[in-house]
Amino acid sequence: MSAATEGKVWSMYKLSLTIGAAAVLAVALIAVVVARLRPLTWLSMRGPRRRPVESGLAALGIALGASLTVGALVLGSSLEASVSQMKQNRLGPIDVVFTLRGAQADLQLKKLTDALPRDQVAGSLVIDRAEGSLGVPSAELASPPVRAEPDIVLLDMDFNKAKDFVGEGMSDLPSESPREGEVFITSELSDLLGVREGDAVLIGLPRGRFPFKVAKVLDGRGLAGYGGPIDRPAKSAWVPRSWLTSQAHEMQLLVSLADGSGSLDDRSRALLEALGPVTSEFEAPKPSVAKVGAEIEIAAASVGGLMRRQLLQLGSFAGAASLALVIAIFAMVVADRRREIGILRATGMRRTEVSAEIAQEAVVLGLIGAALGVGLGMLVAAVGASAAKKTLTQVLGGFDFAVVGDVEAIVIGAGGAFLAGIVAAVSGTRRWLSMPPAAALRAIEEQGRPVRVLHLVVGLAAMVFGVATAATDLKYRTSTFSYLGPPIALAGLALVLYQTQWAYVAMLVAAIASAAWLIGIDIAWNGKAAGEGVFVTFGMAMVLVIAGAVAFGVLAPIIARGITRLLNAAHSRTVTGRLAAANLASSRGQAGFTVATCALVVLMPASIATVSAMERADRSRVLWNQTGGWTAMIESRAADESGSSFEERIRSGPLGSQFEQLSELPKARTTFHLVGAGSVSSPLYATSRELATAATAPGGNRSGAMLPLTAIDRELADESAAWSSLFEDHDDGAARVIVTAGVLPSGIDLRGAPLRVGETGKVVKIAGIAHRNSFMPGVFIAPEKLEALGVKTDRRNALGLLRNDADAETLSLAFQGLYFGEGARMTVASDQVEQQLRARALLAQLLQSFLSVGLIVGIASLAVVIARSVRSRRHEIAVLRAIGVSRRGVAWSVVGQSLGLTTSGVGLGVLLGGYIGGRIFLAMSAGGDAAVPWVTLLVVFVVAVTITTAGAAVPAMSAARLAPARALSEAAS
Repeated sequence: MSAATEGKVWSMYKLSLTIGAAAVLAVALIAVVVARLRPLTWLSMRGPRRRPVESGLAALGIALGASLTVGALVLGSSLEASVSQMKQNRLGPIDVVFTLRGAQADLQLKKLTDALPRDQVAGSLVIDRAEGSLGVPSAELASPPVRAEPDIVLLDMDFNKAKDFVGEGMSDLPSESPREGEVFITSELSDLLGVREGDAVLIGLPRGRFPFKVAKVLDGRGLAGYGGPIDRPAKSAWVPRSWLTSQAHEMQLLVSLADGSGSLDDRSRALLEALGPVTSEFEAPKPSVAKVGAEIEIAAASVGGLMRRQLLQLGSFAGAASLALVIAIFAMVVADRRREIGILRATGMRRTEVSAEIAQEAVVLGLIGAALGVGLGMLVAAVGASAAKKTLTQVLGGFDFAVVGDVEAIVIGAGGAFLAGIVAAVSGTRRWLSMPPAAALRAIEEQGRPVRVLHLVVGLAAMVFGVATAATDLKYRTSTFSYLGPPIALAGLALVLYQTQWAYVAMLVAAIASAAWLIGIDIAWNGKAAGEGVFVTFGMAMVLVIAGAVAFGVLAPIIARGITRLLNAAHSRTVTGRLAAANLASSRGQAGFTVATCALVVLMPASIATVSAMERADRSRVLWNQTGGWTAMIESRAADESGSSFEERIRSGPLGSQFEQLSELPKARTTFHLVGAGSVSSPLYATSRELATAATAPGGNRSGAMLPLTAIDRELADESAAWSSLFEDHDDGAARVIVTAGVLPSGIDLRGAPLRVGETGKVVKIAGIAHRNSFMPGVFIAPEKLEALGVKTDRRNALGLLRNDADAETLSLAFQGLYFGEGARMTVASDQVEQQLRARALLAQLLQSFLSVGLIVGIASLAVVIARSVRSRRHEIAVLRAIGVSRRGVAWSVVGQSLGLTTSGVGLGVLLGGYIGGRIFLAMSAGGDAAVPWVTLLVVFVVAVTITTAGAAVPAMSAARLAPARALSEAAS
């Protein structure tokens, strides 16, 4: 599914949710305004005034639910909106770039400019450019620079025309070009090299080194930081035209497309088709074309969509926990009013009138909670933004972040939490309204399962959403909800069947069917790698969580006896253990529900903590799987004029002795058109057979291949076969390539799928997929197949394995200084991977913060459940206090009940979270073994149990302070 299509599907989802939530809020506001009858208005506020603590908790629960949902949605929308501006931040209005070289460049440029269709083009600009290096000179000009950036773009243009092309508010362009001996540099280069205005710098070209003085430092965004397609933003230097034209350079025609129907990619393609008759007449070398605007737009949509989906899932997860809190609180508040409901019914008030009273009270509390939740949600989004900004700036570059007030997100979050409170309040009254007034007056609530009406509403909604999502998947093959549609529908079916004799069977069937669906998806999409997918792990976790909850409900009496013995050993009065055991055994359904809630609430925090701990403990394996054992990549843009290979020149140079192994890897760059998924621009490496399949690969690579693979074509046996297929001829005539996962759109399985290369119309197929975080992102192909495609390498690379006694950092600086004029760069693989790991750690911290809030909400929900248990047994507690049971004994009985539930649920969640985290780690690190971080899991378990026990201490203290006479009188009334 393309990013554009996925965005349309998400927009339809969000629009429908917004309309529904807005309608609910509008009806609620109208109800409050229209309900002018004094008795109903008085009753709607009488409850909160009489029960300020419970009413405050209800409003707080709604506020927490709204804040988490609003915060996640607003942050996701802000990230998506900010990332979508990446094109403007990097390139300004540039959509299509024509690069012209050779003696015919001037003539070709004139013909292209004259042929531009005015109805499709908003503006154009011509620039001269060359690639060079920039460095800080040492004391002796002939010595290597002190610091150097070997890969910059040297530019010259007419600044007056540039301002007309850019428009207002895009770039702070100067009013005139630099003078002789002067250079303008971007702020990024200034910070990187530590130079300021007036400082001396060196510009390196293959013909020599040239001294300049920094005259101005420009903002590196938009056109002022234009550095070529996507990969080198904000590394530009502006030089005098007379000097640049005397060097080897090329010309570029920058085109800004006019607004119109269709996507940017479609409009770019239409422009190229319109210019086709002109370019077909050009002699070689023909202009190269890059649809940079569409490429960045697709990349930004993919990154922004991924962030939005993850935050949506986190917001839903935490919101579900807060929903449980709202339901529990409202059920407790309504149960306390059973006597009042009975009196109202006995005096002749109809059921609808009583329901209207409760609903109006819930509306008031809901509006208060929703308003508070919006404010808290924006605060959550602001905190998340500060945590995400640094990470995304490092990873994406050209990134401006600001929190946007997404009205749709606010309405959805506030309306959803508000609606949950209304449903919980109204459904909670139906039990007492269905009873005769006399029965309601003398009824004493027994703790049991939630009312069936709520399960029917939520279950039917989940079934509809799951079926609709599955149908959407069949048409669009979405990347997120496709896995979850049938499981959501099955979970809704289980809720509908809840409270029947088939309740536990329905939950088990739903869990097993969901797991089977996820496993089937994994097998269908991953082929021979089936069983390694993360979604299989989540499917099995669902089975085990629900099975564990069912088992706890069935085995509650047996567990209760164990709690009795434990508490009897800790306390001298045996009645303490018996009370806790009786409370636990008498509410099996609620016990199973609570255990499942605890397990699910702690599941994701334990998973992320496990992944982080495994990365820290097994950093060497992570580095190995992302680098293939190679320690450095060397890249040069200089043409080979000596006739010797790049690798031979390095080996024979002064730094050649520092390498234990060195293999050449020529590099080109082209555009790949993905079937149904737009286009991507990617490096294309010409990989020799010796490099790809040598058994003596660095470090003793287990497969003898250049990089480990995470997935292979279903028709191939293993990794070695995938790499070998690059050098074989195939019946379909298509060359085979290896692609790193980061090049592909997320959520689309392209193994064996055809890719069209550039504008040649030729097709290649993917034989295998390397790790997403590989330090060499790109496409790998055999050299002879690359020549057959008509793509020429424009840069020369080499992979190196340094000697054990070599200092990579020192060697990198020395290398860039020695080959300064050639623009050579040595990238230390471990440094690049470490930077990715640091960025991933910051993202993990952001996720942990959201999940921690969800954990707190879930714990609060558990505390409310225990409080309901205490309230429903006031008569029993009063009797125990009257016969001499101490306050400490009563408190211990409540804590014992909580320990029995939370220890089981948290333990189950921590174990499954550790298992899921381990599977995620293995998937992220492309296989291998890792030790289970038992210490981390133990810390998560202890912290979660401690917090839940502390949450249960509040109702325990309340029960202990309950006076026997008052409790008996309240129970009798």
